[in-house]
Amino acid sequence: MHMSHCKTPNPGPQNDSLLYTAAGDHHVGVWDTHTAALRCYCKGHSGSVKAVAPHATQPDVLASGARPRPPV
Repeated sequence: MHMSHCKTPNPGPQNDSLLYTAAGDHHVGVWDTHTAALRCYCKGHSGSVKAVAPHATQPDVLASGARPRPPV
């Protein structure tokens, strides 16, 4: 579950104005492709994020998956 919230334009398949990035720093980035500005920095994963996908019809919803946190 992400602990942050982003307001973004509709990220449907016809919208190329956003780029979603999955990162080893446990965060998901939402970038504006026209200005190269970071629109949102989503946090909440405890491991390296490996996948991210926007919802086809819900503009404020995305799915992401991460590796589990290594055992202590």
